[in-house]
Amino acid sequence: MSKSTVNLPVTIAGNNSKTGQQFVEEVVSLAHGLLQLGVSPGDVVAISAYNSDWYLEWLLAIAFVGGIAAPLNYRWSFEEARFAMAVVKPVMLVIDESCYSRYFKFQQVDILSLKWHVLLDSPSDFTKKWHVLTPGILKKHFVKPIEFNYSRAPEGAVIICFTSGTTGKPKGMTISHEALTIQVLAKIAIVGYSEDDVCHSPLHPVYVTYWF
Repeated sequence: MSKSTVNLPVTIAGNNSKTGQQFVEEVVSLAHGLLQLGVSPGDVVAISAYNSDWYLEWLLAIAFVGGIAAPLNYRWSFEEARFAMAVVKPVMLVIDESCYSRYFKFQQVDILSLKWHVLLDSPSDFTKKWHVLTPGILKKHFVKPIEFNYSRAPEGAVIICFTSGTTGKPKGMTISHEALTIQVLAKIAIVGYSEDDVCHSPLHPVYVTYWF
């Protein structure tokens, strides 16, 4: 990110806008919180939530500490989500309001690998009652300035993408940092994004500005 763009908006979610510098600080502070909690390179973090700037932060923070993100379709049934989690064996489950009912069920299901639950947008009394984490809790011990090098999972894995499961059980495919970078660069080249373009996500809109 160039010096000329750090103070320009990079994400807009509803009335919430973040500059490039603010967005990077949020990602780094979340990554630091994950490290302090005990997330290690190669650990899988399952996420089931609406599109949001928080979602982007989590994907990048997980990658930064060498974790592997496993997005779960919030439209799945509980059994489909349970099957996917049994396959990837996540150490953490991150959800938002779209999956509260599913969260309660997972509290009662024996997923041996699962150590932590995180709710992206829950009220404080909810987290105290059910002993779950929030992004604010993870970020609160972050002291600036801090620098640490990013890590990578074994074999460079960064994300596990699942099929929709419409014709059978969801199937996961592991994607590496290199493969993901090539896909992004290819899309930029084919579509022809410029610094004036904005990407609109239709559900719980997040607008992302592309800079070069």
